[in-house]
Amino acid sequence: MADYLLDDFFYLSEECMCITSGDGYFKKVNPAFAKMLGYSEEEICTMHFSRFIYPEDLKITSKIYKSFGQEAFPKDPLEVRYVAKNGNVKWIKWTKVIKVTENTVYGLGRDITETKRFESEIEDNRNKLYEIIELVPHPIFLKDNQGRYILVNKAQAELFSTTIHNLLGKDDSHFIKDDNELRGIQESDIKVTLLKEIVTLSEQNITHLDGTNRILHTTKVPFISNYDKEVNILGVSIDLTEVKNAEQELRKINFELDSFVYRASHDLRAPLCSITGLLNLIKREKDPMIINECIEQAKSSVKRLDSFIADLTNFSRNNRLRILSSKINFTAIVNECLESLKFMDNAENIKIELSTEEHYEFYNDENRLKIIFMNLISNAIKYHSLEQQDPFLKIRISISETGAKIEIEDNGSGIEPSYHQKIFEMFFRASEKILWQRLGFIYSKTSYRQAQWHYIIKI
Repeated sequence: MADYLLDDFFYLSEECMCITSGDGYFKKVNPAFAKMLGYSEEEICTMHFSRFIYPEDLKITSKIYKSFGQEAFPKDPLEVRYVAKNGNVKWIKWTKVIKVTENTVYGLGRDITETKRFESEIEDNRNKLYEIIELVPHPIFLKDNQGRYILVNKAQAELFSTTIHNLLGKDDSHFIKDDNELRGIQESDIKVTLLKEIVTLSEQNITHLDGTNRILHTTKVPFISNYDKEVNILGVSIDLTEVKNAEQELRKINFELDSFVYRASHDLRAPLCSITGLLNLIKREKDPMIINECIEQAKSSVKRLDSFIADLTNFSRNNRLRILSSKINFTAIVNECLESLKFMDNAENIKIELSTEEHYEFYNDENRLKIIFMNLISNAIKYHSLEQQDPFLKIRISISETGAKIEIEDNGSGIEPSYHQKIFEMFFRASEKILWQRLGFIYSKTSYRQAQWHYIIKI
């Protein structure tokens, strides 16, 4: 009776069952096992087991057959892949492998192909998710409730100038220099983990251990772990450093543009207003000496206007034209500039000394160098002190293997130390001497004394 019940169970069970002999042939299989492989029960029993085993699992299966007759025999569930008649791969998890006799093994297992397929899809999706996180150019991180990194992408590691491996398991104190910044990060982490709030840091400053600074827009959200149900911190950052630098540069450019328009319009109108006033005076004036004086002053205003327009042209060209490198002869360039400026007011009263040591060849943009020398030398002449004894202008140039050293020294009015940080700002003037001269005033150490023709500017 028991044998009949066993046979009924063998043939009716949805589990895979088989009886195998030590020679590698199936002695008996149930319909569920045969259906899974797509063969008839008779076909299976005429073929060697290796005909069905997936090649990579053949080695481990062979060990089972070699253990026939030995005391040691697999007791744990064994997962084996089989190749069905249609070529599909099937998984069987053998939960029971019982040695009935020295040459016979009874096996009970179940088809776990679908389970394996789902596991494979989950693993594939997990890998795809990691790949996506890695491909995202913005820093992404996951912290535990102690602020330690448990998952980061490459961008997050690069943010701290380290590797993913070195970042995992550590908190921000290992990478951020500023204590206040670190305190702000820890406070935001606490809001996420304890209050379960979404925290957005619109402009988060972080200073690295090497002193470099980054500006981030960071969003942190609570992330519940399926493993231990702890509240972790999922964060995404966008590096705003370049954007903020660009904004700062744009503000600077806009300020310079506003200053340019204001100064340019002022410097263009001032000579024109002077000329207009002089012409009105000439129309009413009878005294030939005053008329001649007015004409000379008008010529001077025209000259200033022409010089300013030339400056604007040079400024425009400098921004648009590419650098043209050629061999530089500093002596020739400086002498050319001095020749052009020798008719400036009181230029003849300044002792000019030029010293050059051109032992090596030097290549640069000659036109731009001329502009630099013209400005430096003309400023030295414009702003020399009338009261200074023995005014001088010394120009020293020496060329080495690594570059050219240019020194221009004068004993003019000079620039106050408080203005040194601003001298390279567009249109900045450290002295008002030239401005007052353009308005018709003569500069004095103690006061600005009006010239006798000051009323001309008032008209």
